[in-house]
This record gives sequence, structure tokens and C-alpha cells, in this order.
Amino acid sequence: MRLKVVIVDLEIPPRVKRWSLRIGLPIAILAAAGVALADLPVKYTVGQKLTPNDLTDNFNYLQNEIATLQAQITTPTFGSRTPSAFHAWLTNTVSVEDEVITPVVFDHVDYDLANEYDFTTGVFKPQAAGIYLIHCAISYTSAPGFYAAAVILRNGGQASVTGGSGPTDVATQTTNTLQLAKGDSVTCSSFQISGASQSPDTAPTGNNNTFTATRLY
Repeated sequence: MRLKVVIVDLEIPPRVKRWSLRIGLPIAILAAAGVALADLPVKYTVGQKLTPNDLTDNFNYLQNEIATLQAQITTPTFGSRTPSAFHAWLTNTVSVEDEVITPVVFDHVDYDLANEYDFTTGVFKPQAAGIYLIHCAISYTSAPGFYAAAVILRNGGQASVTGGSGPTDVATQTTNTLQLAKGDSVTCSSFQISGASQSPDTAPTGNNNTFTATRLY
């Protein structure tokens, strides 16, 4: 009785190993799930002979699938991020009318990566759509009964409001994440109730009166 033994070398090519190490376990799981549904070049059935060419074709197919998955992860669907961030504070005296939401012009710009903040109007206009973290802080030296609020306005509408009152000093600030379109108008505004116009505090370092925005995605 003769036995015919066929030995098939299933050693994974070095290139496939390198891809697996680079991408890591998450991709290995995704690839494993994809194998079950993958349209492999060569299908196997019981009793079918395995040839080196068949294995090479299928391994090359899997390598291309892994490379595609890696590209999708390294290049997210929202595309490349445009650097966007600015920080400005108040050094000039501005007047906020009683019971009127008033955009504050923060005249001193610490940095503005994409030139999106206008220090003459106080308006931030992003050059690219995305998710932005906006922070608005305004403080007053006040009299008893004084009320003030920091207001983020987007295209003229209120997007975030935080208010407070105090016997001598009122520091208000509000922070929000906003989904902005290219060219949207965002301002850090103030609202106060005192019976007369008031001016926010000014300081050389702008610690209490600042307007900032940073693109997150």
C-alpha cells in the first residue's frame, strides 16, 4: 500500500507579517472578520489541490485588503485637519449698554494660526468647517445688584450663555463646542443689567477677559 503525502508550505510571506505588526491587533480582528466574506481569487473546496500559485494569489489579495484598511485609518473620512486656533484678550476700554447683548472687540491677539480672528471687529470666522472649542470670558468691577453674562454668538444667534452677579466683582465665562461651517461668524459678547452702560475690566495679561477658539476636528 502506497501513501502519497503532499506537503503545503503555509508560511506567511514576510511582507504580510510586516503589515500585521504595523497595524496591530485591531486591524487583525477586522481582517479576520473580512476574510470570512472576502472575495478571494481562489476558492477552496474539499479535496481540491492546493498549489503555490493559488496561495500566492490569495496572500497578495489579503495584503492589499490590509493596506486598504490601514489607509482608511491613517486618512480619516473627515479629511486632513486644518490648523486653527487663536487667543485674544482685552486691553482697550469698551462700552456695554444696559440690557443689550454687545460683541466685545478683544484687541490684543496673542496668536492666530490661520488669520481667522479680526481684532478690529471681534469676529472669528473659520476658514474650514469642523468642530471648534470656543471660550469667552468677561469680567467687571461692579456695584451691588449688578448682573452680567458672557455670551457666545454664532451668526447672530446665542450659542452659549453663562451669567452671574456679585457685590463688587463679576467674572463671567462660557465655553462650548460648536460645529461651524466655513465663514460662520462667532463673537464673544457681553450682557449686563445695571441701569447704565458699563465697561469690562482691562488688564495687561488679559487673564479675565479673553476670547479663544481651537479646532478639534
